[in-house]
Amino acid sequence: MARNDPDLSDAQNCGLDTPDFIIFDLDPYIYSGTEKTGGEPEYNEKGFKAAVDVAFELKDLFDQFKIQSYVKTSGKTGLHIFVPVAPIYSYKQTRNFAEIVGKMLRREDPDNVTMEWNTEKRKGKVFFDYNQNAKGKTVASVLSARPTVSATVSMPVKWNDLDRLLPTDFTILNVPEFLRKNRDPWSDILHKKQDLGTILEKSRRLN
Repeated sequence: MARNDPDLSDAQNCGLDTPDFIIFDLDPYIYSGTEKTGGEPEYNEKGFKAAVDVAFELKDLFDQFKIQSYVKTSGKTGLHIFVPVAPIYSYKQTRNFAEIVGKMLRREDPDNVTMEWNTEKRKGKVFFDYNQNAKGKTVASVLSARPTVSATVSMPVKWNDLDRLLPTDFTILNVPEFLRKNRDPWSDILHKKQDLGTILEKSRRLN
């Protein structure tokens, strides 16, 4: 069992009140059948593939707005999508933006996307968690080991590779060698400071 992983705040390089990223957390509530009564979904390929499908829908939406996004495995069951932004927005603004995006995505794919806080109502769908965009909230950091049996790693990946991989492909045993042989797909993320002004207004109209 891996030790607990360090967490990453979305306020990294500037003031603590102006986040550098908007984070979208996709958690599949598709059960493996081995969970204890009332337990959270355990990792299974069907659930992860459902999260991948929703992630691509999210990327398509971002592409329409000409927003560059970055994806990584959570290291457990789902995915984290990061959108780097100029550090000029409050947490309230970035959270509102993430919520609007979630509503747009849910409207496009109500059979597979949920924003329900009642876990019973999430079953069979991918939970779109926009509440990570609040001061003090954290997600598993890039390349952190997760507390799983195989010590999986929260791995940044290329969008083009996302539908060909599983989170179990990346562990503390093979990630160092993988990094030596492959370019970091997030190498430029800290240099992307996207302005969401016009996008925020357009998303409000679409919502």
